[in-house]
Formats: sequence, C-alpha cells, structure tokens
Amino acid sequence: GWYGVFATEIAAMGKPVVTSIAPEYVAASGLEAPPRRAADEATIVDVLRDLAHRREELPAMGARAREFVLGRHSAVENARRVVADYADGCGSRAAAPQSS
Repeated sequence: GWYGVFATEIAAMGKPVVTSIAPEYVAASGLEAPPRRAADEATIVDVLRDLAHRREELPAMGARAREFVLGRHSAVENARRVVADYADGCGSRAAAPQSS
C-alpha cells in the first residue's frame, strides 16, 4: 500500500497516521516515507493498542506528520517539483518560448 489523500489530510491536521506502506514502493519512488506507524490487517489491533498505551507520544507524532505534509505537499513545494520535473524532461528546451 501507499498513503493517500485521507492520510495526508489527517497528517496536515497534526494527527498521527497509521497506514501500510510497502517498503518496495518507498524504495522505487526514491521519496522519503511519511512519518507514521506502519500497520496492516495482521497488526492493526496491536498497533492501535500500543498507541492507546502511549498517548503522551501522540502530539509529537502528529507534529512530525504535519511538518512532513507542509514540507512535501504544500502548493509551493508541489509547484517547485513540477517546474523541476518539467526542466528535467525538457533539458535545454526549458527556457522561455521564442516568439516567431
């Protein structure tokens, strides 16, 4: 699995996120995985039980998740990545268009 819009919105609110992210997806993407507690259908109950016993850590987990989202998913950061990807794909053609 990977994280999606719902997990991103929850993290942006400063809430801890529990999700399943396959290690091979993280490796293939070349991106940093978001701060979260990993769980799948076999471990979700144990992970949630553990978090319930560590409530004092939840605000810090949520703060790290929010920092990640603001740094990775903000409009400015998204625009920066689009421009960089465009420049990489266009090579020297990334300069301003020439008028005829």
